[in-house]
Amino acid sequence: MTCNRILMLFIIVAAVFTISAGAVAADEVNVTLEGHFGGAVYAVAVSGDYAYIGMGPDFVVLDITNPAAPSELGTLRTAGVVADITVSGNYAYVADRSNGLEIVDVSNKAAPALAGSHDTAGSAEGVAVAGNYACVADGSNGLAIVDVSNKAAPTLAGSYDTAGSAEGVAVAGNYACVADWANGLVIVDISNPTAPTLAGSYDTAGYAGGVAVAGDYACVADGSNGLAIVDVSNKAAPELAGRYDTAGSATGVAVAGNYAYVADQSGGLVICGH
Repeated sequence: MTCNRILMLFIIVAAVFTISAGAVAADEVNVTLEGHFGGAVYAVAVSGDYAYIGMGPDFVVLDITNPAAPSELGTLRTAGVVADITVSGNYAYVADRSNGLEIVDVSNKAAPALAGSHDTAGSAEGVAVAGNYACVADGSNGLAIVDVSNKAAPTLAGSYDTAGSAEGVAVAGNYACVADWANGLVIVDISNPTAPTLAGSYDTAGYAGGVAVAGDYACVADGSNGLAIVDVSNKAAPELAGRYDTAGSATGVAVAGNYAYVADQSGGLVICGH
């Protein structure tokens, strides 16, 4: 099952909470909208003074030097629907749903250009990059690992068919942490990209739609179960470290410093700290 993430792009929104294993107290709520751009946005990545967003099939580059007035610099129409974006160097890696993985050259922000693509077997919902490999959360096809050393001709290196539907992925060292929908969190050993193997898993209580890794912890956007924090220090036996039950349905998560930023559908943006 695909977890659609329909969001407006908002620049600088802050709402701070304190999180414990089972309870949350609001220390301060100070929400400020500085600017916005577009309508139905499924994906966003930020690098320097630029934001890269997916508006349906359109990959859009924005100048966010002035957060109050983001401006469009360039756009590229993809063959699918932009579900996730990761930027590394002069390239953006796009999980383009039914179209698989697209690699976009963004060295010229005014004219992003398709560098290459690989049509994965499933529906590309999430992407993370580690060196010369792009790890793609490929829906019912599980985890696909694509060799992107040749941007013009990326090729499948290996894959691991998870038991659920891979909706999100984050890479930490030799491991890919996969948000596997009803199957929870799946940890895949990718030290050999041509033959990835299962390292461990943890069945969260909800539907894992997104994941971010910080040190020994995987933060999982777990649908109606909110934010689940899983200790992955022992890859073979990950365990729940804590959770926060958000008001909406947690579909995506990013981590920066001591904070987890949760896309919570009707609950908006929730920021959990410790």
